[in-house]
Amino acid sequence: MSATFKVGDTVRLFDSDSGEITHGPFRSTFGSYTGYVVRTSGGDEVLYRHDDLSAAPRFTVGDRVENPAVGIRGPIVAGPFVATADGETFWIVEQPNGRHSTPRESGLRKLTDPANEPSINVGDRVRVTDDAGGASNRFNGLVGTVKELHGEGSSLPFLVEFGNGRGEHGDLNGRWNCRTVELVDTVSVGDRVCVVKDDDVHRRGEFVGLVGEVTEIDPHHKLKYLVRFNGLDVIDEWWCEDVEPAPAFEPGAHVAVYDGETYLLGVDYRDRDGDLWRFGVVEGIALGNCGSERYDARTAFDAPLSEAVRLFGPLTKVQ
Repeated sequence: MSATFKVGDTVRLFDSDSGEITHGPFRSTFGSYTGYVVRTSGGDEVLYRHDDLSAAPRFTVGDRVENPAVGIRGPIVAGPFVATADGETFWIVEQPNGRHSTPRESGLRKLTDPANEPSINVGDRVRVTDDAGGASNRFNGLVGTVKELHGEGSSLPFLVEFGNGRGEHGDLNGRWNCRTVELVDTVSVGDRVCVVKDDDVHRRGEFVGLVGEVTEIDPHHKLKYLVRFNGLDVIDEWWCEDVEPAPAFEPGAHVAVYDGETYLLGVDYRDRDGDLWRFGVVEGIALGNCGSERYDARTAFDAPLSEAVRLFGPLTKVQ
């Protein structure tokens, strides 16, 4: 027999209705079945046999969900379905790259769970989502800086400053108390970034130092940046906690700095395996290669300096 339910559980009834367990489980008088009292959607309390009940789905189509263990995140586009192999419930989730995955429900969680919401602090750059209507909603959508927090008990918890901040309260260059705001990131989709902190739980440190392109930003989750990497053998993208703009260089630049170390561009460095590397600037990014290909910056430089240091360092300048 499948797992029993408890008082307070939401269940699906055999007639496709849903209800809440208000009493049970209990055995029938002659011990022939396990029963529950269920409050149906119409408000009636009805006796049901265990076999007439099933667990109600935890999600609905449109919910944004994730399974961080396997790097799945996106909206549910279809389901629920029951796997023929093990009887588990699964959903179809659309990934940011357009591919579809079929994760088991047991491994998913909603991205809108309060535990996953970011905190707002004084000094944060935010976008106003509800200015409380007192200004005819003219601050909705504007980006400003949080100057004060009025506390959880306030109906207008965020004092936000806009523009140059020199105007009067209520001016577009002044301040306004707002009901809800959302964090605004200085990194945008399409930016070339270097990973500062990846995923503490899964593949910790594997992507730190790598340079990639931001393909999606989710401000409502700790792992907010989906970064796509080039040249990785198995995984080409992953959700990361913190990134920074990849170092950009002016034409003629002759040095690059990574992790506190300064590297000369256009000269040879030896890695821990004895291979020789050379780096240059390609489209504003410090890239390089090893072996004989290190002499052709235009066609063969495809490894970020950060990746070379992380995977093959330390790099020692050849005298």
